[in-house]
Amino acid sequence: LEDLGELEEAREHLERALAIGLEGHDGELHAPIASTLHTLGSVVDKLGDQTLARQHLERSLRIQLELTGDEEDQSIASTLHVLARVLMAQGELSAAHEHLERSLCIQLTAEPPDPRGLVVTQRLLAELLEALGLAEEERSYLDEALDLWRRLSDDGEEDAEISRALHALGGLLMEQGELEEARQHLE
Repeated sequence: LEDLGELEEAREHLERALAIGLEGHDGELHAPIASTLHTLGSVVDKLGDQTLARQHLERSLRIQLELTGDEEDQSIASTLHVLARVLMAQGELSAAHEHLERSLCIQLTAEPPDPRGLVVTQRLLAELLEALGLAEEERSYLDEALDLWRRLSDDGEEDAEISRALHALGGLLMEQGELEEARQHLE
């Protein structure tokens, strides 16, 4: 339902699933509950309630960390990423930066690595650094995202995330007066 844009209906189903899950288990320390909270947090964020989204995502993260005790888990990386997006929307850029860096570190250890996920996280990190006025660091993340995509992608085909990263890098290069290099990324 979330993928179809039926966010209110998705929220209702997820809240019901969470209630059933909590009734069926002794406590909330179960992977399906953490997963439901993660998805519910994402849906609520898309509906515009960052406060509630943050509560669900932080609760999901606490459960995941308690269950795994290992930050190498990709579900933790995903939750950190979504939580960072919410924190950015709330203006908590420093906390968002920490979560994105943790997410990226986890993603880089994945076998096999997910090139698209890495690009999405690095592009969001670049966006965050832009908001902080750190253009050189922003460029570094965008360059690295594109390099990782070229090295790790099976087919090298560009998708929407790669297009966004290319556009962001081209725009940054234009601002820095590097017009020829910007043109290469924007074409």
